[in-house]
Amino acid sequence: MASRRGQLPGPAKVMEHAVVTGDFGGALEQFHRALDPAMRELPQVELLAATAAVRLGDWQQATSLGLSVLEHSRRNDDPDGRMRALNLLGGLAFERGVLDDAEAQLLEALTLARQLEDRDVGPRILNNLGSLAHVQGRISEALERYHEAITVYQGDGNDRGLAETYHNIGLVQRQERAWSEARVALRHAIRHALVVAEASLLALVHMGSAELYLEVENLQQAQAEIDVADRLLAGVQDKLGEAELERVHALLKLEQGNPESAHRHALAGEAVAAAGGNPLLESECAAVGATALQGLGADEAQTKHDRVVETMKALGASQPLKRFERQWAGVG
Repeated sequence: MASRRGQLPGPAKVMEHAVVTGDFGGALEQFHRALDPAMRELPQVELLAATAAVRLGDWQQATSLGLSVLEHSRRNDDPDGRMRALNLLGGLAFERGVLDDAEAQLLEALTLARQLEDRDVGPRILNNLGSLAHVQGRISEALERYHEAITVYQGDGNDRGLAETYHNIGLVQRQERAWSEARVALRHAIRHALVVAEASLLALVHMGSAELYLEVENLQQAQAEIDVADRLLAGVQDKLGEAELERVHALLKLEQGNPESAHRHALAGEAVAAAGGNPLLESECAAVGATALQGLGADEAQTKHDRVVETMKALGASQPLKRFERQWAGVG
């Protein structure tokens, strides 16, 4: 049977609206200040707060809330709540670079989703598993997970899910240098994100488009896409988006022959990712920074390169490491 989430009480619907529209800071403020203690302890409300905390880079609060939901769902024999909590915790473990834990939690969540015939969280779990497989270099598995999610989202007309998943497919195809397939996926991602009209989501897909233009050396269009993402993120609190934007800015500056500016942007992205406890994104920003130092002829470039390699190996991030080594060697 398909799982069903309980109805949110009236005051919590304001918080839900804030999450859906990308006002993550407002959502957490509503959670802590406007809801009474009993309402804050409802699993569906805690999950909303955890979602907002993730986007703000507050892994500690998000993890605490996720563990609370997991404990509640186990105590009350609630497979739906357990599925949602495991997906959240698995996604957090992925962002922290604890990939074995992430995979175990996400696979358990997927088993529950299949048992429940869930069409809400199920495809999100598939997206998380696809991202995990991609980082570890299992490209065919990643695409298989993403396309399974696409099938569900298309059947339900879920534009947000379609935007996020097509963005992920475009990322894989771009990094595999399948330019035509990447363009098609990113066009779909932008089209569906425009329907949702949420700033953080739109910024994400425009950054993905910018990276494709960088790969094919269309710097003018890459700059235009980054400018759009800049404007979109200026009015929201999204630490993950902020770190990603600094990384993409740094990549553009490298291609424009300005390694000094690239290094500044990369350092800014590192700082935001580090503050949020996201070692994977931090290492990806550091990789661009190391390449910028190489371009500057700085003595510390090799040291930074070695630290990035060590970190990515420890995280099991074989795909970002492969990409970094290609860039370091000047292959592209």
